[in-house]
Parts: sequence; structure tokens; C-alpha cells
Amino acid sequence: MLSRFAWLLTALVLPVLLYALIATWRLDWPGPYYDEMLFVNAALGGGDNTFITTRIAGVPVMLMPYIGALKAWIYAPIFRCFGVSVWSLRLPVVGLGALSVALTYLYVSRLFSPHAGRLAAWLTAVEPSFIFHTRWDWGPSAVMMVCKALLLVGVAEWWRSGRMRGCWLALIAAILGTFDKANFAWIVAAVGVATLLTAPRSLAPLLRRRFVVIGAALLVVAAAGVSWSLSRGGFPLSREFATSALVTRAAVVAGLLTQTLGGVGPHEFIIGDSGGLGRFQLTSLAAAGVMAFSAWLLCAQRRRLLRPMLFVMATSAVLIVQIMLTRRATGPHHTVLLSPLWLVALAGMAAVPFSPTGECETRIASPRAAKVLSIAAVALVMLSSIAVSLAYLRRVDGPVANPRWDPGINRLVAFARSHPDHQYISVDWGTHTVLHGLTQGRVRCLDRWPTFMEPIGPADADYLARQISTRESLFVVTAPGAETFPQTREHFLTLCRNRGWPLETVAEFEGTGNRPLLQLLRIDIHGGAQATTVPEAAAGRQASPLRIHRIHPASARVGERFHPQPDGHSAMAVECDGATSETVVVFDGQPLRTVFGGPQLVTATVPAHLIARPGNYSVVLRKADSESAAVEFTVRP
Repeated sequence: MLSRFAWLLTALVLPVLLYALIATWRLDWPGPYYDEMLFVNAALGGGDNTFITTRIAGVPVMLMPYIGALKAWIYAPIFRCFGVSVWSLRLPVVGLGALSVALTYLYVSRLFSPHAGRLAAWLTAVEPSFIFHTRWDWGPSAVMMVCKALLLVGVAEWWRSGRMRGCWLALIAAILGTFDKANFAWIVAAVGVATLLTAPRSLAPLLRRRFVVIGAALLVVAAAGVSWSLSRGGFPLSREFATSALVTRAAVVAGLLTQTLGGVGPHEFIIGDSGGLGRFQLTSLAAAGVMAFSAWLLCAQRRRLLRPMLFVMATSAVLIVQIMLTRRATGPHHTVLLSPLWLVALAGMAAVPFSPTGECETRIASPRAAKVLSIAAVALVMLSSIAVSLAYLRRVDGPVANPRWDPGINRLVAFARSHPDHQYISVDWGTHTVLHGLTQGRVRCLDRWPTFMEPIGPADADYLARQISTRESLFVVTAPGAETFPQTREHFLTLCRNRGWPLETVAEFEGTGNRPLLQLLRIDIHGGAQATTVPEAAAGRQASPLRIHRIHPASARVGERFHPQPDGHSAMAVECDGATSETVVVFDGQPLRTVFGGPQLVTATVPAHLIARPGNYSVVLRKADSESAAVEFTVRP
């Protein structure tokens, strides 16, 4: 009984506690991030349809064309009980990360051996890419990690026992993971191909009629739903594959893998230059890999473990190929889908000398030599991973390179909570979801950064004046040097100067290191010599269903990138009346990925191929039962 308790303690409890200790250390740092908060409105019930593209019976189902509302459903009771804060936002995903560590032990134990499972749990618990992607749920990745681990538990259980319960668990995990985020289909495909290549005979149980019928039906429905949602949002699958410039894509993915395996992807995106941390971790992994492989070669048991080792390698290879072939896979939050497969392979090799039958077959080296190599390999990776993780934590309360993660935004949130009667209009990308989420939807917030991506014309200025004339409005403007898109601040200030609108600074907020971060500005649209008077007819007019006022921009050159978004694609802002979460922007008959920003603003992604030829193209708004009049978008040579 004592030995069983000791095994449970060292294989599950202590690794999970170590992960939780690192992941929760100063969990409130850095500040909340725009993408980290985009699900909050749906979790609170979806009062204003911010980041809700599809509802069923009033329940938010899709947050974006490729992100489902699974995380919002998980968080709904949490926010109901504890409210919205950085702690209620991040503690649950740390819990999901801890669950992933425990599940890693389960599937590695079944694929390789209990000794390998214990090593894999310890290695995963301190792996910096895993820790900090889940701590901040950058990607998002926390739900993905759990679903991936459940999928592998199901596959491993199926291999070990031949029972159909493993297949059912894998099927459920595949559907939930793909619903959470569409790119989980990469993992499903990789595991399927790897199984076909390494264990084709194990597919025989799948031929049972009930599983074939139910499983195939569920997979077809899931695939059709993903394809429909992506196409409806402007992501047709046929245009998502990078079938050309594969050498360039391979170089990009190699760089991303370097960041992921080096554990520095979140560090470089959020905190800044990681120095030599990534090289240190990669060197340690390479040296440990050589030692573990040598130990594996020395032991006769290596043949028994050949199939699971090939399975892990094939899964990783297919994942990498899919990432390389996907145009939008441009960040380490995509390659982190591989975590912790490289550590699983390392643990599988390093555990062989400690298995009961792991006798060395060489006469040159003793069994002790293989054990020494294994211990050295695991210790080296553990120490280097902890060193990289501590490098993250040493930056707590220090400046962050990415202003959108600066904890100084919490001061803006505190101001808004104490002044809930105002309307807060975000001029730049990166503040709206944080402000809206941490005020729990009780403060009216508008995300207008696409409007200010280009100079504001007279008609647009009049429309903006009508928007802010009915309610006291404060504009959230990023400070110089802290902008996501510097032109948004410039265009906003130019508009106020050209119209003679006096600006009053209501509050200024500093970030870390006393760096100016945000300003709250008030416009007096009735002040100044050139003030605009809002016509009574216009001010009193009720919004008409799906009426387009303006599109931004109204024209572009062939191949021009306009209103570049954080993912590198172009964006079109449509100022309108009558929009709902079901409204879709249609460009020359092609539905675009559309983000609902309120009844008077929607934004849409415009793929480059749609503006590859000069001409006049129609832009309309469409929902189930109506369509707006078309306006023209001109593509110039």
C-alpha cells in the first residue's frame, strides 16, 4: 500500500503541484490580453453580441468562424459565482493545464510504460512552452491541451486493451477539441494517419457496425459544421492551404518550432527578447536526446517500444506538415499543438533501462551505464526547463515589450467601473474586450479601431458625431509609442483638429516602468469655430435594417494590404444600421469572415485574392431574411 501511494505521489501529485506552483506564481501578471478576453461576453450571456457569430436558441455557439463557445460554457458558472477578474480568468486554465499533466501520465503509461509516464509527467510539468501558453491561454491552448491528452488516452487505451471505450473517448475528444478551435483537426488527422502507419491492424475493431455508423455520422456532421462556419466567415478551406512558396513556409515553421521547443514563444511575444534562453533549452534538449537514445539502444527492450515511438514521431511529423501547409499558421501558438510530444519521446527512451525487463544487450557497457545516461538526460531537461521558466518569473512587475499585455490597463478598468454611465470608444486595437470583460458588460463599450485605420472623411465625421451626441463618450486612445496601429491615433487627432472639436484629457494611465500607456479623451462636438451641428432629422431618425452608410476603405490598389489586422490580413470596416450577430459582409458574391461590433459597425477580413484584379466590386450586408443595397469597392491598377 505504501509503495502504491508513493508511486501515485511521485507520478501524479508532485508533478501537478510543481506545475501549479510555477503557473500560478503572480498569476495577475502580465495584464489581460485582448484575445484572452474575447470569450468573456459569451460566458456572461452575450448581452451585446461582441465576438458572437452564431447563436442557437439564444445561446452563443460560435465566437468566431473557427472558435466555438466551449470555453465560454465552461466559464459561465465560474463568472456567475466569482465575477470576472484576472484570477477567475486564469486560475481555471491553470487547472486545465494541471489536468493535462495528469492525463499525460495516463496516456504515456499506456503507450510506453508506467516509468515513462512518470518521467513524461515531470518533464511536461516544467516545460516552459506548455506552462506559459496555458497560464495565459494564448492561442487559446488550455482546452486544446486537455482534449489532445484525452484523445491520446483513448488511443492508448484502445491499443492496450482493445476495448471500444478507448475509441469512444477518442471520438468525443476529437469532436470537442475541433469545436473549441478548428485547427484541432490537425491533431485528429495526425493521430489518425500515425495510427494507420504504425498499427493498421488495430483499426479492425472500428469495423464494428455501431461504431462505424455513429462515429462516421458524428465526424461528417462535425466536418460539415466546421467547413460551413469557416466558409461563412470568409475562410473557405480551399483557400487556406499554402500550396506555393513551400520553401518560405518551411523556413517560417522552422522558426516557430525553434521558439516552441526552446520554450520562448510567449516570452518573445509578450516580454521581449529572450536572449540566449531558447538556444540554451534547445542545446539541452539535443544533448538529452542523444543520451536518452544511447540508453535506449543499449537495452533489449527497445524493440517492444518501437511502435509507440514511431507513433509519436509520425504524429509530430504529420502535424508539422499540416502547419506548414496552412497559410494562417504564423505564430508559436500554432506550433504549441506539438507540446509535449517531444518530451513523450524522450521519456519513452529514458525509461527503458528502468523497466523490469530492460536488460542491456551489449557486453561493452553495463546496465548501470544506460541508467546513468537516462538519469542525466532527464535531469538536464528538467534543470534547463526550470531555468527558462524562472527567467519568465524574474520579469514579474518589469516592463513588457508588448503594450497590449501591460497590467496598466487595469487602471483604465478601475476608472470605468467608477464611471459606468459613460460610453467608452476604443480607437486602437487591444483594449475593447478587456474593458468590456472586466466591467462584466455593465459599461457600454464600442470597438471602433477599424474606423480610424484611415483618414476620416466628412460623411464619416458626421456619422461619428451622431453616435456620440446621444451619450457622454470617452475615447480610449493609446499613448504615443504604445499603439498597436499608430495611424489610429494620428487619424483620430487629425479629425478633431480638422473639425475644430476641442479635446479634453479626462485621465491618463501609465504602464509598467512609468511608461505612458493609455489616455481617456472627451470631445466637445458642439465646441470650436467649425463645430458640427447634428441635424435633427438625422439625430431623430431610426436605424433602418441593413443600411450601409460607409465602407472603409472605399477603394484600394491591386494587391494592396489595407487596415492590416494582427494576423496580417486586410480588414474592411462597414458603418451601417441594423446589423446583428447574424450579419455577413458579402464581397462580389463571396461571404467574408465578419466580426459583429454592434448594430452600427461590422468588420470583415478581405483575402488578397479578391482584390487581385482591377474593377468595381459590390459590397452588401446580408442576413437570413434581408440584404442591404450594394455599395461599390474599387480596385485600382
